[in-house]
Amino acid sequence: MNKFLLGIVILILSISFPGCYYDPPELPKTYNFLNEKIIAASFDNAWDDALEWIASHNAPIKNLDKTSGFVATEYNIGANHLIGCFDCGEPKPQLFIKEKYESPSVNISVFIRKIDDKTVRIKILCFYQTLSRKFDYADNYIDTEKIECQSTGDIEREFLTYMINKQIHVSQKEQ
Repeated sequence: MNKFLLGIVILILSISFPGCYYDPPELPKTYNFLNEKIIAASFDNAWDDALEWIASHNAPIKNLDKTSGFVATEYNIGANHLIGCFDCGEPKPQLFIKEKYESPSVNISVFIRKIDDKTVRIKILCFYQTLSRKFDYADNYIDTEKIECQSTGDIEREFLTYMINKQIHVSQKEQ
C-alpha cells in the first residue's frame, strides 16, 4: 500500500511542475524550389544586374568578389518586411513560459559563374534566422536563442525572374 501511495504522490508532484518540461517549437516545413539557372548573358552584364537587384532591395553587401563571382549580404529584415519569404515554425505554448520570435534576419549569397562568353550560371542561397525570446508570464526575460528558418523560395524565384527578364530586355534592344 505504501508503494501505491508513494506512486500517487510522485505522479501528483510531477504533474504540478510542468514548467520543468520544455515542449520544443513546431519545426518549419521544408520547401522545394529552384535556386539556380543558366542564362544567356555575359558575366559582366549578369554581375551588374545582380548588384542592381541587391541594391534595389536595400541589402547591405557584406562580401563582394567579382573575380570569384560571389556577393553576400546580411541584414535584419524588420517588421513585416519579406513576410512569407521564410518559415521559422511556430513556438508552442508552454505553461509558465511565453516564447516570441523576433528580429528576423537573412543572409543572401549570390554566385555567378561564367560558362562561356555569352552564358552564365547564377545561383542564389538565402539563410534566414530569428531570435526566440522566452519570458515568464510576468514578462520577465528568461532566455534567447537563435532559430534557423527555412526559405519558402520567394526571394530566390524573384531574383531568378529578375535576372532572366533583364537579359530578355537586353537581347530585345540588341535586335
